[in-house]
Amino acid sequence: SPYKDSWFTVMLVKDTQAARGWLLSDPDNTASFKPESLAALVMSDQAIIYSLSRRNIPGEPRWTAYGALSAVKPDSVRIAPHIDDDGREWIRMDAVIGTKSSLSDPRISKMSRLFSFRFYTGQANEALMAGIGPWHTVDLCGRLYARHFTNSKSGVFVLVFFNGACFVTSDGISHDTWTEGLIREYERMFESLDIDAR
Repeated sequence: SPYKDSWFTVMLVKDTQAARGWLLSDPDNTASFKPESLAALVMSDQAIIYSLSRRNIPGEPRWTAYGALSAVKPDSVRIAPHIDDDGREWIRMDAVIGTKSSLSDPRISKMSRLFSFRFYTGQANEALMAGIGPWHTVDLCGRLYARHFTNSKSGVFVLVFFNGACFVTSDGISHDTWTEGLIREYERMFESLDIDAR
């Protein structure tokens, strides 16, 4: 795949007092999302895939904490409201997260087919794999949409995030998959989601 380290993810978080306390700056305002909590969800997801890709390497810890693996670039965070095609308001956050790639050579990571990153996005092409280390440094450039949905019984927080990647190969060439074409396709996928909290 030419879109190495690119993701499209949908998360559902049940509306509980604990979730409100962690996600919201004001528990009574379901639009008051805390940027650091939204970023932590993305970094946790990255940490899970990274850890799975290293689970069969001798001497490696079973899990890597997201705070030890990733960090948000301080000046990259941009937050704004967004109205979707159905007239619903979301919170949109753009950010860049520095981390380690989890999509490495499957011959090195020895992932089982059950946990293979090929189920996520496809491995890098041969030309790229020849110029990168197995778990190289990468910036994930992406966008997250967050919104609270309610129904007659309870509610749920819906978070949709997607990203491209920026990295440099051993020959000094910079690669950036966060292109207008990829963003446009991901935005189309976001708008086509059929989300119903009934």
